[in-house]
Amino acid sequence: MKSYRDHGCHHRSPPSQWQELIRRQAGRVTRTRQLLLEALLRLRCPSTPKQIAEAVGRRTCDLATVYRCMTLFEQMGLVHRVDFGDGLARFEIADDDPSGHHHHHLLCRQCDRIVKLDDCILGEVESSLASHYGFVEIQHRLEFFGICPDCQQARRRPSP
Repeated sequence: MKSYRDHGCHHRSPPSQWQELIRRQAGRVTRTRQLLLEALLRLRCPSTPKQIAEAVGRRTCDLATVYRCMTLFEQMGLVHRVDFGDGLARFEIADDDPSGHHHHHLLCRQCDRIVKLDDCILGEVESSLASHYGFVEIQHRLEFFGICPDCQQARRRPSP
């Protein structure tokens, strides 16, 4: 499995047609909606609504608006919800390509660093399950957890 690039998450810009998609499905491309998508691009990793609100400035956008917009963007396919099993909803720009490629994440259990993994080897498993059990449109979610190199190094340093 291919590793990560410069210890961070990278996303392409949202599809060039995202504004048209918002117009068609939600009516208007508001300044707030535009700022939220731009904030997700800047954040570059799955982010909580609180982190997104802080990135745009709480005076610009309150938490309830962030939740509403993320729900709308998720329904439109512009963002994905990421679940690390800690009860916090996180969102990231949907950068899956039309061929169905997606990615997984590696999360540090100490500092919460999130690394985007570019490869997924489970496509073959999905195909096997489909043919064996007769299912269609099989999907999966898989996230990895560990301790990042920086936190490992911090553990080894003697305490003052």
